[in-house]
Amino acid sequence: LASVAGWLAAGRYWLALLGSVPGLEHPVLAPAFGAAGLAWFGLLAGWGTLRREPVLGAFLIATLGATLLIAYGRFTLGVPQIAPRYFVQSALFWATLPVIALRAPGAPARFWRLALPVTLGAAAFSVVASARYGPVAEQFFRQRLETIRYYDKWLTLAGAPHPIYPDSAAADRILQAAERRGIFRLQARSSPPIARRLPVAERAMHYYLDEQELGDRRLHIRGWMLPPEDLRGDYRPYLVLGAGEREFVFRGRRQRRPDVAAAHDRPDAVNSGFIFVIRRLELPPTELKISLQWRSERGGVFTRTDHRVDNQPNFAAISLNKIHPNLREPARQIFLGVLP
Repeated sequence: LASVAGWLAAGRYWLALLGSVPGLEHPVLAPAFGAAGLAWFGLLAGWGTLRREPVLGAFLIATLGATLLIAYGRFTLGVPQIAPRYFVQSALFWATLPVIALRAPGAPARFWRLALPVTLGAAAFSVVASARYGPVAEQFFRQRLETIRYYDKWLTLAGAPHPIYPDSAAADRILQAAERRGIFRLQARSSPPIARRLPVAERAMHYYLDEQELGDRRLHIRGWMLPPEDLRGDYRPYLVLGAGEREFVFRGRRQRRPDVAAAHDRPDAVNSGFIFVIRRLELPPTELKISLQWRSERGGVFTRTDHRVDNQPNFAAISLNKIHPNLREPARQIFLGVLP
């Protein structure tokens, strides 16, 4: 805010934030709706309506203050980019304004005559906004998860397919400083381990591993599996890593794969994708055989694959250096079972 351009950019961001919901995040319509809403608020205040509605009036003022603080901290000199999590402030603002206006003194019949069309209009707008923002929000969420997994694998945002900060080097320094101070660690959600593999039928099924990356801290496996049975319902993917007679079982997360559904002409295959993120410390430092399993209440299928993963590279170095820095090298080796 050291220049006139900065003040103008902050004001534009504030108006765009206020009007982001009715303006559907349009670069022109959103600030226009924000200005219109602010003018409406001024009229209500001038007519004394806010004094007759102390609770809703205070709530509306708090919403305006919150959006103003957000604009102060988030504005840029470019076109406003409103994060989806801030849309709730705009929704609260535009939900409160008509309620205050409708509760102005007047006959009860007049209130209901106005409330009914407003309610129907709000319902119609909700449907339109959901259709408009649903795919955008889903894409935003998936891109953020991909970026988190990228950082979890390589411990840098340089080269990330969907960067969350313009300067990747500065982002790396911020994340590393936050981790060193124990404030925050950007990491992918781990796949929970399962005590043992439940017995199911062992037979072949279609599958493919799109990604098998051994990061510094975690093992990332992504792909799809397509058993003969219908995948609709409570299907869950599992990964089984074998080391001799021992098995390490992990429950993964499903991922939408419309490409697989189209290739196999099976609409249910849209949920055939899976993602596993496994902490390397939960696995022994040896080569592990990869098997896949899907389960549901109706049964399941278990398939052994030809894929292997070697958990030995840098295992001792990345193990307990940060968790137990007071342990000397021989003690860490004994603890981990990696004595030479």
